[in-house]
Amino acid sequence: MDLSPWLILRQASEAVANGRPDDAHRLLAPLVDEGNRKAQRAAREVVKAYCTRAAKQLDQDQPDAAWWDLLAAESLNTGEKCVAELRLTLTRLGLVQARGALEIGDPAAATTVTSRLRERGVRHPDLPRIEEVARDWLAAAGKADRGDFLPAIDDLHRLRAKLPCPPTGLERYRNEIAARHERFLDAVGRAQEATGMRRWRDAVVAADEALSAAPEYHVARSLRTKAWQAAYPDTSEYRSRQPTAPPAASTDVDPFATTQEVADRPAESPASPGPDLTASHPPSGGSKLTVRSPRPEARDEGGGARGSFDTQRSAERRGRSDRAEGGNGAMPGLQATELGSSLGSDRSALPKRFLLWVDGVAGFLVCTGTRVTFGQAVLEGGPVDIPLFADVSRVHAELTRDGEGFLVEAGKAVPVNGKDFTRTVQVNGKEVSRSVLTANDRVTLGATCQFVFHRPVLASSTAKLEITSGHRLMLPVEGVLLMANEVILGPDPQSHIVVRDAPGRILLYRSKDGLSVRFQGGKFLVNDQPFVERALLPLPGSFEAGSLTFTVEAVGPRA
Repeated sequence: MDLSPWLILRQASEAVANGRPDDAHRLLAPLVDEGNRKAQRAAREVVKAYCTRAAKQLDQDQPDAAWWDLLAAESLNTGEKCVAELRLTLTRLGLVQARGALEIGDPAAATTVTSRLRERGVRHPDLPRIEEVARDWLAAAGKADRGDFLPAIDDLHRLRAKLPCPPTGLERYRNEIAARHERFLDAVGRAQEATGMRRWRDAVVAADEALSAAPEYHVARSLRTKAWQAAYPDTSEYRSRQPTAPPAASTDVDPFATTQEVADRPAESPASPGPDLTASHPPSGGSKLTVRSPRPEARDEGGGARGSFDTQRSAERRGRSDRAEGGNGAMPGLQATELGSSLGSDRSALPKRFLLWVDGVAGFLVCTGTRVTFGQAVLEGGPVDIPLFADVSRVHAELTRDGEGFLVEAGKAVPVNGKDFTRTVQVNGKEVSRSVLTANDRVTLGATCQFVFHRPVLASSTAKLEITSGHRLMLPVEGVLLMANEVILGPDPQSHIVVRDAPGRILLYRSKDGLSVRFQGGKFLVNDQPFVERALLPLPGSFEAGSLTFTVEAVGPRA
């Protein structure tokens, strides 16, 4: 039954008095549209309540919420002075944030801030200047990644005069580019020299160093591919002669099979076979790949035999020639064919999700599938892999992984009250229906739920999601890992989980029996049982090596 205008005005007045201007706005909107004068006078009180709440949200460091109140107040169009003052305050704050991002050397964050200001109708003379500086900075960074260091340094030098802030971050970044340039020149020179002298393994190492300084330098990629094929000519021939095994033959992943720290594969298409470095020394010309003979059975401290893994690997690798392989580098000691396999096959006994608790660091939700979904956390359970306490739909978006990378896609539109409701997904401030993600991309689900996409280890297809908007998952974890074939823990920044006091690099990887762990730093404990080098890690289970301890446990049905 329709309410009388008098009752609507009274309910709106009570909503304003109780600090609920949005409820009052909803009640008054039809009357304001009809031209009701009393409703128009009441709307002024609603606008003042919006401004008061926005000021409190600013004091609590919630500028996005304050912007929403401002936009709602402006939609009533009452001409209140507090609205103009609030817009000026929020505009100045946004410009300060953008300048601060440039000052610390983060042009991508500055671009995100300026894009939001544009979307919110900000027209300020400083805004185009900040946008231009951030855009030129990112363009110079792209040139450096492609190996064009001198043009990049020159662009950064000219950019200094345009900066609307102190040049601290720009100078630091320019010094980093100059240092990368020196490493790049040295590495390229050594790579060319090694190629001329046919020292192919040295050429692979030097080309990798050049790519670490300029990841998109195509000449180094081509040189590395040539050097790899020349260094291990028999491996490709050996793998091409192997019969294709059925899917059930997927077996144990052994990322530490090679003894060479440079054992990483060249950048190839996912379908092209990669080298299988299972030999202690390069194969001699014209001969097939020589596999190491099995070591004597290792024994733990209790005298029990752990069994020989080498014998198993020799038989198991014959069923892996059909795997898709990717990636263009590996951590020292990792087998390239396995670290590069990015699809994260579901053939192993791993659950789709499990929890990883690292003592003294954080907890992580590890998703092992090639497709994960994001959505609202509900107590009665739901169909999503990553449940969020946020203003998002039940199934808001999905993230898929294949041999080419990661693709985020908004959920399908659903009819609500006769209209299609579209689930919004933004990447770096731009609304998209689908987008390929690259490292450090900022993804926003709905209005405010945001995470940053990280690729901490370039040679690995495992990704890390960092929730930056303050929203929580249903599970008490700090972040999410999208596990391809491995998760690396260690003191090195090139680790998926950085543990400063770790005794060395620890690798969690897929195996035919589920989850396995590898540590080359000596003895370690799994569920209080001693092991050396590698072991199967059951779920639930614990690992301890030196001062590092972590536990794993499976997650039940999807939240």
